[in-house]
Amino acid sequence: MAVFGNTNLESAGNAQIDYGSETDTGEYIAGAQFTAPASGTVTSITVYLRFVAGSRQGPHFSVKCAIYERDAVSETHDLVGVTEERHFTWAVSAIDGWFTFNIVSGTGAIVSGTDYILAAWGEVEAGTGSTSGLYIKYTVAGASDYYYVVTPYTGTYPDPWTAADLADFDVSIYATYTPSGGGAVPQRTLTGVGV
Repeated sequence: MAVFGNTNLESAGNAQIDYGSETDTGEYIAGAQFTAPASGTVTSITVYLRFVAGSRQGPHFSVKCAIYERDAVSETHDLVGVTEERHFTWAVSAIDGWFTFNIVSGTGAIVSGTDYILAAWGEVEAGTGSTSGLYIKYTVAGASDYYYVVTPYTGTYPDPWTAADLADFDVSIYATYTPSGGGAVPQRTLTGVGV
């Protein structure tokens, strides 16, 4: 197994995935571009999530991640793989930290040297109040193209996804993949050699 993306915890900023009331106006797909260092198959995406309850009583959070193959010309990106949806409960499992989401649909296939967008999407559910939030971590003036589009959460990632990069941020998100041809080196046996 190998990884690509950003495994560092970026502490300077919080990129909103959902914030505010029960309406869909505060929900976003947020992600960053990374170049695959080798060909293979992505098996999971890991992201650092920050949860805020605010005045909301006992909020729940739903999150899914995805990987897109980036198209720098049209800014219309093709879906490569989608993860499971995970649910978090405030003060139980909704505690800031790294969370891994397994790929459950799509091929997850990546090609060496190709640019991909690792994305997170979700929503705050239940409870009352208007200041709960769900975030991923980032640092401004980073090295990765950053994508951020208002998208009401349905749990079904758009394919293709139209999004232009907005800035260069370092986002705390990475993919784990199995490199192609990365199996064991075959043993060689010499035959016909006498002593």
